[in-house]
Amino acid sequence: MECKESTNVLQKGMTNGYLLPQKDISVVIYHSIHDVNEDWDAAAPIHNLFLQTKYLQLLEDNPPENVHFVYMLYYKKSKPVGVAIGQVGNFSAEKSINENIELEEKKNPCPFSVITNFIKSFVAKKVDITAFVCGNALLTGESHNICFRNGEVSEEAEYHILNDTMKFVHKELDKKGIHITLTYLKEYHHRQRPHAQKLLVEKNKFHEFTAQPNMVLDFREDWNSFDDYLAAMSSKYRVRVKRAFKKGVAIERKELSIHDIEENLDRIYDLYSRIAEGSVFNLVKLNPRYFVALKEKLGEDFKMTGYYIEGKLAAFFTTIKNYHELEAHFLGYDEAYNREHQMYLNILYDIIKIGFEQECKCIVFARTALEIKSSVGAEPHEMYWYLRHRNKISNRFLSQIVDYLNPKDDWVQRKPFKDQA
Repeated sequence: MECKESTNVLQKGMTNGYLLPQKDISVVIYHSIHDVNEDWDAAAPIHNLFLQTKYLQLLEDNPPENVHFVYMLYYKKSKPVGVAIGQVGNFSAEKSINENIELEEKKNPCPFSVITNFIKSFVAKKVDITAFVCGNALLTGESHNICFRNGEVSEEAEYHILNDTMKFVHKELDKKGIHITLTYLKEYHHRQRPHAQKLLVEKNKFHEFTAQPNMVLDFREDWNSFDDYLAAMSSKYRVRVKRAFKKGVAIERKELSIHDIEENLDRIYDLYSRIAEGSVFNLVKLNPRYFVALKEKLGEDFKMTGYYIEGKLAAFFTTIKNYHELEAHFLGYDEAYNREHQMYLNILYDIIKIGFEQECKCIVFARTALEIKSSVGAEPHEMYWYLRHRNKISNRFLSQIVDYLNPKDDWVQRKPFKDQA
């Protein structure tokens, strides 16, 4: 069913409003968060900073490289009831998997591996697409893509609404000369999977796949401090903590002010780039001033901690307090110092300390480095992503292509707490 112009939103003076096939639901599409009215924050979740204008404005004003933003505001009759965000960018599989192929060849330099990686690289050169990401490519976890106010829309209806919105968004972007080849819905928790499989996969030809899980550390009710967290560990892992602290004794820690960030921005961005360029499927490249804007707009809810070795900035990490959650955001470090001082492990423990200081209930550690994150107590949350190619023939083979290019990450989940033994 085609979307029709909505009299509900046209009455509010919005010419880009359309009535979706779902009864009484209209959507208005914006291409700048600065154009939305007060209805956005009225509909956005009050406990998710990442869907509120405060965060979305600083991100749009300091955007990742070559990213176009789309904002979707939903109405039920004339009442704002939901929001969704999207990002459009070019994705080159060749750029994203090259580092992974190099690592595979170092680990397994046999002739078969070399031939396999050559074929994979050849296929990747053919995968250069313009993708619409429903969600935020800078974040990991559910609830950062679409959200409706409680009771306004059923979970089943939400998937119908999302699918129909994507069709409308494609037409809107076509008018701007932006032709989407791939629609990417990220990320869904396993409890959302039955509806997603039924309504997205079976009915609307999306393909489901998984990649690295989201690593989350939930604070237990009897943990009131970092010492309580340590006390819950088995002796083996407490020894590991002490060893990391001992190796990190030369690290001078400093919480960076906005002036410090400005002053060290070139070094900070260099350290970030070293890690980002080595990541598999790195979808976006940050704007250097994104870190400055986070500190300027979020204040104490954003922290950047610098690690100095002999007066030189050798590493940094960032956190964002998202109400009861602490988001372990971007980091960077100089590999030359990492092994000797166990900087990465010290970063993980320092993030946990910040979580206690800011009275959070959990820490979202995101992807990558799964095994070492599990060693500090983070548990894997399997996330499901849904893809659809605009070309029906290409879409038939999308699942096989994604599975072929998707890097495999074998890891052992560690169990650091006494009651897990």
